[in-house]
Amino acid sequence: MSAFFNETCKALGIRKVRTTSYHPASNRMVERFHRSLHTGLSHYIEASHTNWDSIVPFYLMAYRATPNTTTGYSPFFLLHGREMPHPSNDNLKANVSSSDPDLNRRIENLKASLKSAYKSVKVANRRCHQNNKRYYDR
Repeated sequence: MSAFFNETCKALGIRKVRTTSYHPASNRMVERFHRSLHTGLSHYIEASHTNWDSIVPFYLMAYRATPNTTTGYSPFFLLHGREMPHPSNDNLKANVSSSDPDLNRRIENLKASLKSAYKSVKVANRRCHQNNKRYYDR
């Protein structure tokens, strides 16, 4: 990695993890997601295996909207601070609005909501990690 990229990661608080290319076993999270993706798609793929590419977006939407068992939050919520709006006729209407006088209050509420969710996720991940560590240390 370049010195610039190392400094950028350090400034943003990013812990860079290197994995070996074309060796998927070195990245457990990606492998776990691939297993979930394969299992989810296998229920809807035709026998000819030609429609998988049209199903992937729907699977990903469902995956992102489903709360994680460990954290209790969906990936969409942790990224956007709100639950995913599901498609409906109401979503298709034009949303024209003037400047919102409560914008600052809404932004502060969003920040507070995300901070609370991140703290909760951190505690839940730590607890899950400790439980897994005890299980594998046996």
